Amino acid sequence: MLGSSETERGASSPINTDSRRTLLLLSPIPDPDDVATETAAKALAGSVTDGSDASDTDRDGEAGVRGWAQVRVGTFILCSYFAEVILGNAPGTLLPFIAHDLALDPSDSARLSAVATAAVCVSKLTMGPVVDRVGGKRSALASLVLVAVALAGLGLASSSAAVGATWAALAWSNAPMWPAEAVVMKEQLRPSAVDGYFRLLSISSRLGVFSSMGLFAGLLAVMNWRAVCLVMSLFGAVAAVSLAPLIPSSPRPATSSREPQHRQPRHEAGGGGCRGCLWEAVTLLELRWYRWALAAMSGLMMVLNMGYLITTFFADTVDASDSSILLMSMSFPAGILACQVFPAHYYSRRDHHGRRRLCLGLQCVSLAGVTALGLGAAGEANSPAAIAAKVALVFTTTFGLGVAYYIPLHAASVKLAPERAGLCNSSIDGVGYVASILFQVAMSYILKTPVGWRGVWLIAAGCVAFSILAMDRFYAAVRLAEAHGARAVGIELEVLPAAASVAKVQPRRGTDDDEGAVPLLQPDRDDSDGY
Repeated sequence: MLGSSETERGASSPINTDSRRTLLLLSPIPDPDDVATETAAKALAGSVTDGSDASDTDRDGEAGVRGWAQVRVGTFILCSYFAEVILGNAPGTLLPFIAHDLALDPSDSARLSAVATAAVCVSKLTMGPVVDRVGGKRSALASLVLVAVALAGLGLASSSAAVGATWAALAWSNAPMWPAEAVVMKEQLRPSAVDGYFRLLSISSRLGVFSSMGLFAGLLAVMNWRAVCLVMSLFGAVAAVSLAPLIPSSPRPATSSREPQHRQPRHEAGGGGCRGCLWEAVTLLELRWYRWALAAMSGLMMVLNMGYLITTFFADTVDASDSSILLMSMSFPAGILACQVFPAHYYSRRDHHGRRRLCLGLQCVSLAGVTALGLGAAGEANSPAAIAAKVALVFTTTFGLGVAYYIPLHAASVKLAPERAGLCNSSIDGVGYVASILFQVAMSYILKTPVGWRGVWLIAAGCVAFSILAMDRFYAAVRLAEAHGARAVGIELEVLPAAASVAKVQPRRGTDDDEGAVPLLQPDRDDSDGY
């Protein structure tokens, strides 16, 4: 089994040492009806060794931290992202007070928000390769420190230009935190634990949003917005220093004996530097699951980024006090949080087909809610029943999208492309932000027409329907990638007679630049349908 040494099996091995060969062992998903393939898999699993420490390898051959070390990794991930969310929400939460102090009009505030969003897009699309090279822990701590510095600069800003520059710097520094956390998971955790940790990370994100509102409200009661920025900047610096000792320094993303190595030979052609990063980003599009992940995230992000305007929706359609409208608006993030607490808990415990059915089923629930909003099912009256119906439909819309938005797309990046986890995660989010900006521009024109919010919600329903189709094809592509060896592990393998009788060795189809053609071990069956 995994973890046995060469000396332990040298004398008792049933095969001659000369028959051992270095192979790429693919990870096919066995067909329950294919007894021969299952027999081969068991025989091969019993003959594989890689010399790794048994304490870091479980019975399934997965390597990663255990026990209290895993608790420390989880604490680092959750606390660092929680602190980052609180600091990142500061400019938007404090914007009304900033605008009042600096005499900014609504158009100035809108331009500042647009500049910050553009900074997020640029950071998401460019910082992924940097995160992969620097490492997860270093990137997360650097992001936290830079956000704290930018927030201190915001507290000292005395003009709209200074506010825009510091807000953009804060947004740019904040964006790489999510891919940095994904790289930490890749470096420290077992692949089977990634889905659960993305769920906890999403809970941390939602709790950070709720906590930031209450925290800033309490601080503003005793100090002005500039002092709040300086105090929260100090909080970010203290958090970075406190979290640094929790886990070991992230290793440079080099080849590890416990990580799956992927067949991406053409990625090497780009070399290093900016040209190499660009080449990596372009060649990632060759991966079918990655293309569908980009499409699915685009549809999801267009709907979920409506949270910025959900308060405006209730203000335009409900005659109520400001405090009541704010309470109604909380239904939007509350739906996402509820999804992470309940359905997402079962998602991480299911197999591939169970996860697919749960995720797509929740998205269909969201489609029903957003379509009802677009068709005016809640009515236009201000009766308590109509208001409750609108709140319930908004909650339903986000409740059904929480799993799809946070877990499967990002978890696949860590599992199927571990050496490019940062690039995959940041680019997926970046493309989603670009799509949401386009949707927001379209919303500004639609709201001026007679259809108003109904037209916006109907377009959102189309986005949800598109995300359902894209997510379905994403799951099929992930299944196909796993079945045909997108996750290939380079290990030393003993080909036992039982395995050799039911498997065939095929030469790898590589480029002329590959050093040494390494054969592939594949089951003699067809999984072309991806299921």
